[in-house]
Amino acid sequence: MHTRGALAILLAAALACGGGDDAGERDTAQGDTTATAETATTSPACDLLTTDEVSDLFGHPAEVVPGEAGSDAVAANCLWEAEVGDEDAPTLYQLQLSVFTGGGPLDPNQWGGSPEPLDGPGEDAFLVRSGGELGTTAGYRDGDTTVLLHYGILLGEDAPDSAAQADEVAALLEQIDERLTT
Repeated sequence: MHTRGALAILLAAALACGGGDDAGERDTAQGDTTATAETATTSPACDLLTTDEVSDLFGHPAEVVPGEAGSDAVAANCLWEAEVGDEDAPTLYQLQLSVFTGGGPLDPNQWGGSPEPLDGPGEDAFLVRSGGELGTTAGYRDGDTTVLLHYGILLGEDAPDSAAQADEVAALLEQIDERLTT
């Protein structure tokens, strides 16, 4: 797919502009998502959600995009996507899960939009329903581990708004937390 990695590029750009002491560390962590398929199948993050769960979110069959963590600060990174519609004007659904270790406090304000506190996983859990080009972002910290889940729907002229599925993204974040703690 010629659009592969579009959300990862947008996220890396946002991270570079984001504040906080660990913004550079997160920028590095979002790095290249174009490694081999072997890397994607071994990423622990890809085991935290099933392809069926992601397909249910998208409403279309999802697949894991080959990639790698990108730095020692990232314990795991996984990107799922589905490209649907006309080949000349496709709509691209992307969900990216990143699990970081170390780093500073989590600042939900750097994801655009208005962060809402979430009752649920870890410390500082938040949901940004609509973060502009970044789509929907949810995350939390648990000790020295940070979990971020980004959902975006890109490119299509009539692409749906990811904010309409923000509650589903928050539910997936809770699933991830349950699987990390078991």
